Amino acid sequence: MAKKRSAGADGSRGAAGGDRQETTGADRHATTGADQCATTGADQRATTGADRHDDATAERRLALRLGIFRWVFLLSMLRMFAAPASKDFFDEQLVPWPTWDWVLCALVPVLLIYVSRRPDDWHDLRGDHSLIKWALVLFLFYALLGAIGMGHAVLWIAVATSLAGLAGMWHLNRKEQARAA
Repeated sequence: MAKKRSAGADGSRGAAGGDRQETTGADRHATTGADQCATTGADQRATTGADRHDDATAERRLALRLGIFRWVFLLSMLRMFAAPASKDFFDEQLVPWPTWDWVLCALVPVLLIYVSRRPDDWHDLRGDHSLIKWALVLFLFYALLGAIGMGHAVLWIAVATSLAGLAGMWHLNRKEQARAA
């Protein structure tokens, strides 16, 4: 049971023999401009869709980071005023002054600055630079008062963290100004 092979006029073998057809160079390069444009357009649409997905994901991440920072800042303000308020309202201090938890509060804006250090992310946070800066200044001031006035040594970590955050903001703002020039 031998298979028959048919030879075409161009010397290529037929499909009946199970062999693949050979194509000439002219056949390979015979794609039209419309085929190339359709392929290029599809590639561009796929790339643009992926870019839009990446941009949306980056925006969601940035919004989540900023939301976490705002909640921690709000809770730290409540925490800061809870100790004197409990003394005023109940004639005894029910809530102690912040110590180690203030270190964590001071760490959150520094982490936000560190994670958003890419130029595009830092530029997107432009409207919140003043809030971040004032939060760091408040954390620094309160930590200094607690470390010096009350003798809580753990608050020196919050002082160092706040100073590192302010230095990081200064550095990123300088980079952004140099990039804009």
